[in-house]
Amino acid sequence: RGNNMMKKKYTLFVIVLIIIVVIAGCAVNSSKEKDPEDPKKVEEQMAQAEKKEKEKMERVFENLIKEKSEPYKLVEFIDDNISKASSDYAEKMLLELESMQKSYEVHYMDELFKDNRQSKLIEVFPHYEFDKNKIDNIEDEKLRELITRIIDGKYKIVSTEGYFYIVTDYKGFDNYKKYVSDEISSFIEIKAIHLDTPPMIDGAVIIPWDEISNRLINLEEYLKKYPDGAKSEEITRLYGEYLVMYMSGGDNTPIYNIENKIIFDDILESYKKTIANNKESITGNTISKYLELIEENEYIIDETITSKIIDFNNEAIGDLEEHK
Repeated sequence: RGNNMMKKKYTLFVIVLIIIVVIAGCAVNSSKEKDPEDPKKVEEQMAQAEKKEKEKMERVFENLIKEKSEPYKLVEFIDDNISKASSDYAEKMLLELESMQKSYEVHYMDELFKDNRQSKLIEVFPHYEFDKNKIDNIEDEKLRELITRIIDGKYKIVSTEGYFYIVTDYKGFDNYKKYVSDEISSFIEIKAIHLDTPPMIDGAVIIPWDEISNRLINLEEYLKKYPDGAKSEEITRLYGEYLVMYMSGGDNTPIYNIENKIIFDDILESYKKTIANNKESITGNTISKYLELIEENEYIIDETITSKIIDFNNEAIGDLEEHK
């Protein structure tokens, strides 16, 4: 009987020991399951999730483009997503927005000239000074909604020759510059300056001649720095416009005195300054040859001079093309 008792105790001890081992094993397994995952694996999972999120975002944007959505819709999307996009895709979104803005310009202009909408705008914005803070004062609901969509699509409403029209508001792109390349950031700055303070209005040059020269040099530097850039063709055209303007003036602001056709002193001085300060530049070289021709003609601006302007311009553009 004593032996039986000892056997029972021994059996009970073994059972208890087994239970303890099982519980301990479960506890170890449980603790292993709760251990943090391998950091590398976590990083890969996060990268995958981020990639899927970006792909989803890009699909949504591509659909907006396919649907030819109005610029204000693209702006809404870009504002919400550009910080999550890669630099390349952020740039793509801005270029697509700019392209869509150009596509919608004709449509918006047609809408602005419908019925008597120009007159209604003059009532709210006398002296043709548009103020977006007064949009709510437009009584015509459809016109008010149209102006709101235009402004939200990053256009500016400006006036010339007695009418309101629209241009892209590149100044409104400032918040995007940190997400894109230096090339596109510089392009935005150039276009903002050109449109915020246009060089010519109604056939009259309205900025100082030295400022035209400065802009020419900036455009030349841009083209030399980004010869094959996405915007080099557009900037080349802009350079040509400024160069012709600098050499000829405008219909209402010629570079010479109408009575005797002698070139104005301030323009002559501007040419000399451009040449002296930019000896190694294409612009400086072009103006140097142009001034030489003017001096040979005794400072008279006649057909002998004006007939050569396009030749000088084409030569300068050709020299720029050689840098590509």
